[in-house]
Amino acid sequence: MPIEIASASRRIQWDDAETLRREDAALGRRIGDALRRAARYVDIDPPADVEEGPSPGVADAVTAAVAQLRDALERPSGLERDDLLAVSRLALELQDLAREHQERTVGRRLRTLSAFQDSLARPQGEASIEKLLERETIEACRRYGFDRAMLFRVDGSRLSAIATHFRDHEAWASECHAVAAAHPVPLQSMLLETEMLRRRAAALMLDPMDDPRGYKPIVDKIETSGYVAVPIMPDGKVLATIHADRHFSGRRVDAIDRDVLAAFAAALGSMIERKVLVDRLTAQRDHVRSMLQATDDFVSAFCEAEIGLDAPRLPRAPVPGARRAVPPVIGAPGSPAERLLSRREMEVLRLMAGGATNAVIADQLVLSEGTVKSHVKRILRKLRAANRAEAVSRFLRLEGGVQAADEAIEGILDGR
Repeated sequence: MPIEIASASRRIQWDDAETLRREDAALGRRIGDALRRAARYVDIDPPADVEEGPSPGVADAVTAAVAQLRDALERPSGLERDDLLAVSRLALELQDLAREHQERTVGRRLRTLSAFQDSLARPQGEASIEKLLERETIEACRRYGFDRAMLFRVDGSRLSAIATHFRDHEAWASECHAVAAAHPVPLQSMLLETEMLRRRAAALMLDPMDDPRGYKPIVDKIETSGYVAVPIMPDGKVLATIHADRHFSGRRVDAIDRDVLAAFAAALGSMIERKVLVDRLTAQRDHVRSMLQATDDFVSAFCEAEIGLDAPRLPRAPVPGARRAVPPVIGAPGSPAERLLSRREMEVLRLMAGGATNAVIADQLVLSEGTVKSHVKRILRKLRAANRAEAVSRFLRLEGGVQAADEAIEGILDGR
């Protein structure tokens, strides 16, 4: 016999969506067949969605059938021996099917939560919040088995559609999105969305086509047989909502879908909070960097100007109280010193440059001597000077040239 080896690049995924759907359908057919056989002995009708796979309605029907079969065995009046044997076998078969049904239900929840945990670890990139929401709407379909999802932004007293995703049906998605955009959902009484936002909790709509709480313009267009809806609440504030269903697979949404999408929305809200915080910190970091760069540029220009200046000697005029005084040198408006020091500090420094003592400066500017000392300390710090002479030297080399600086220093030293 010829041998065929599968391609190494192709791996069979035993837990892919199509395989799981087929297994659920096979289990549903077995349960439906057993319930139809049990209907001969008990009052039970198989649910209409029995072949769609695990669901609360199917589980309830199986549980009820097993209970009635047990009652029939405990009170076997009217049953022949062969009937008793058939009832016993049916009870055991349905119990096994109930166990298998429960295992698949729990397994589906675990698989979904596992995918949910995986999605939390993915890097989120630099997208805006709206782009992030659109991307995650598609992600909700891909990872959690939903066929369609619609994203709405809370816009005052209504919900406005901002994204619509139908798996493999882009044209229909565009049509439905256009209708939803033209008919924002009014947040008025009697609508499911209003109650959902009021309670800030996930919602499950099982019969939107006939339930008056469904918003008809959108429900009629998308032809949904049931959907789940959850609010997205970063920092406790409702920002948007996601609505999702399983339209193309033919399976109705249930409480598991609602709870999983609610957990996803909670994680998405936290993700948005983190993104907003990171964006704010990034903006603050860039602002601080800009300020530091501007300061560095200014100090560099100041130091370079100090070295390169060689202005002509300025005229001398005595300052009262100084024995050898150099006239106050007034920097031009907008000069480096003017930009670095405050107006009052410039006044103090000009008098210092003329050889005035703290007492003379206090008298000239009508200040206390302690206040003058505080101004002098700040001037020394801003000019990075160790003492008054060095501060005046730095100032006058910048504003008046080297010779003026030397004479001012002599005046300060003689006046001490």
